[in-house]
Amino acid sequence: MEKNGDDRAKALALLAEGAASGPAFFEIAARALEVGLGYRWTGVMAWDRATDRISHLSFREAGRNREPGNHNVSESPCAPLYRGEGAGAHIFIGEGLVERFPLLHGLRAMGAVCYRGEVFPGADGDLAGHIFATDDKPHRDRPETRAFFNLIARRVGTEYTRWRA
Repeated sequence: MEKNGDDRAKALALLAEGAASGPAFFEIAARALEVGLGYRWTGVMAWDRATDRISHLSFREAGRNREPGNHNVSESPCAPLYRGEGAGAHIFIGEGLVERFPLLHGLRAMGAVCYRGEVFPGADGDLAGHIFATDDKPHRDRPETRAFFNLIARRVGTEYTRWRA
């Protein structure tokens, strides 16, 4: 279900209310994505350039925190953004996710249908990670949804830089 402005306001309030930082903030950011978008899975990933792996800083499913994990960048729909192949910092796949990425067996097992991801920079301005939202229902790309997602990515990038300093 597409969320409305009230849901997005509640999500942004989550980010503004707390004094959380580092890992606790990333959990709040994933929750804000969930509240503001209504997607089943949300999270924040950090990139290790040396190993080309991404690790969950936070991961939520249907209102609960999940055990974080890690995987190769190539196993993420955000891989084109890490490779500089995307048209900017955002990727949206409204439906047909597993058909488009048939080798991503984890997404197939989850029943994922759509995906939204956006990278965020670290202190040096280079890519540090990405936020994501995945759902088991199709969604449409709307300007207000993209703007909301971009705002969360920017805030996560700011907190990531502060946390790593």
